[in-house]
Amino acid sequence: MMVRLDKILHMITCFKSAAPGLEDDQYSTPPKDIRISIDSERVMKRMGVFNNNFDVDINRDIIVESIPYGREQFLLSHLVNFSRDVCTHSDPECASCEMNAHCDFHNNKNDWMN
Repeated sequence: MMVRLDKILHMITCFKSAAPGLEDDQYSTPPKDIRISIDSERVMKRMGVFNNNFDVDINRDIIVESIPYGREQFLLSHLVNFSRDVCTHSDPECASCEMNAHCDFHNNKNDWMN
């Protein structure tokens, strides 16, 4: 199973540009029990970080290792907020999303299921 680093870096860059200044956990060592929420998983699947058949529970370590070291908490915490505010489960606001140009879901690049 493949995890797309380019998509991860794009999300980090977009979140960082929207959050000026230093964040509390910038470049911090990730906790050993870091969780990937179902909402974060949905956003990553829609973006094309991995496909719909990718089992996050089994491959959690692969995902965490694919995120640049020290950026895990930053990315995952921003994904939770983003999934609540923009990339919602039932009615994503793709038109106003700053990442839609690189989003597989928005660009109908794959066979996505909601």
